[in-house]
This record gives sequence, structure tokens and C-alpha cells, in this order.
Amino acid sequence: MKRIAKIAIMIGLIFLLLPGLSFGTGLDLRIYGGLSYFSPQDVNKGVKGWTDLHAEFLTDAGYSQQGDTEPIRWGMDLGGDILVHFTPVVALGIGVGYIKGDKTSEIIFEKGTTVSMTNQIRISAVPIRAGLFFTIPMNHSANLSLHVGSGYYLAKCNWDWNSGSLGELHHSTKANGFGFDGGLGFEFNLSPGLAFFVEGTARYAKIKGFEGTEKGREVSDTWEQEGTLYYVEGTSYPALLLRESMPSGYRIAREAEVDFSSVAVTAGLKLKF
Repeated sequence: MKRIAKIAIMIGLIFLLLPGLSFGTGLDLRIYGGLSYFSPQDVNKGVKGWTDLHAEFLTDAGYSQQGDTEPIRWGMDLGGDILVHFTPVVALGIGVGYIKGDKTSEIIFEKGTTVSMTNQIRISAVPIRAGLFFTIPMNHSANLSLHVGSGYYLAKCNWDWNSGSLGELHHSTKANGFGFDGGLGFEFNLSPGLAFFVEGTARYAKIKGFEGTEKGREVSDTWEQEGTLYYVEGTSYPALLLRESMPSGYRIAREAEVDFSSVAVTAGLKLKF
């Protein structure tokens, strides 16, 4: 929390100082939102592997299975940037975004009685970004826009698995890391001080070092522990494990990586001051 507070204070100071940094060619505010497609492989594979392992116990006992674990694929991409122009074409941008992906799925097992197994996975990140923005006039009413930059990502990864009386597992973890992004789009001037834009953005951001807590229950046994989130593969199913140290006895064992790399389509408004 202290680190986030310091970053927030720095951003606030930058925003207060930006009007005085305008180089005589303008100050812009961009606000946008849209849909992103990404594939956090370790999360999707680990959650499915853990669920498939427990589902196998039920199907081996004669239960029929309906449904499957669904992966995260789509999410939302929101944000805003303040642009300080060096020239009418080139500007320095500083901004904050919000990326979120989540998925809830349920599997039903039946054999006289019904057993429900649910997964809820949620990943999110707040990228604090800086980059260069280029506005290239096409005609009096439209511009070509490009940007490229990097950011510091404040990320979260939460997972809740529940199978009623059979057990449950809850992960709540956080990590920070760096990423890069770039975009290409078109601006349409609605008035001298307002433009509408549509943009395609590509992002590369693979974050490791997630730390947090695990709460679990198997039948009547309960536990709670703190540690680092690891991705493991043994002889059967992959899994996400939260441990104090690197797990041993697996074919693959490494820190889990939450991949926020994505392709997004966004739209928004650009206010020109």
C-alpha cells in the first residue's frame, strides 16, 4: 500500500505540473475503453489441471460429468493519458490504465446425488505508463495516430475453487513488473477542441513474483499459509501452488507467470486544450 501511495502522489504531482510544461503547441487528455484478448497460460492451465485432477476422482467413482473449466480469454481495457506536445505531431504521454480479465465456470457431477465444482479466476493490472504519441494529419477532419511506450504494472491474481463438502481453495496474490505497448489508430475531429478515436493496441507484459495467501479446506481439514505462487507440472496435471519455497518432486516447477500480453481494440475521446 505504501508503494502504491507513493506512485499515486508522484502521478498527482506530474499532473499538477503538466500545464506548465506545455511547449506552446497544446495539452491533450485522452480517455478510452475497449475489449482486449489475452491468454494467461499458466493461470488457465494451472486452474484447469487442479480441477481435472479432482474431477478424475469423481468420474472414476462413477459420476457423470457435465461442463468443463473455461479459460480467461477476453477482458476490458480502460485508461487515460495526458499528452504534452513538443510539436503538433509529437507528444509525451503519461497515463494510467486498468486491465481486467475474469472467468467463472461450473462443472456438474451426477450419480444419484449432484456435486458442483466451480472456479472463479480474476486477473487485473493497473499499468502506470509513459510513451511517445504521434498525430499525423491526413486531412482537415482526420488524423493517423501512433504511440509506443512502457509501463509499470501493479498486478493481482485471485482464484477461488469450490467443490462443496469435498473442499475449497482460495488464492489471493499480488506482483509488480514492467511491460511495453504500442498502438495504431485514427482520430476524427468533432470540433477544434474534441476528437473521437479508434485504436488497436498490442501489449507485452509477463509478470512474475506473485505473493500472497492461500486458504484451503479438504473435507474437515483447513489451512492458511503465505508464500509465492508457483506453476508445476508432474506426471499428470499442471497446477498452481502457493508455497514458501520452490516445490520439489515435479518435472517442471517455476514461479507462475501471469501474462497480460494482449491485443485490444479501444475507442475514446481526446480533449484538446
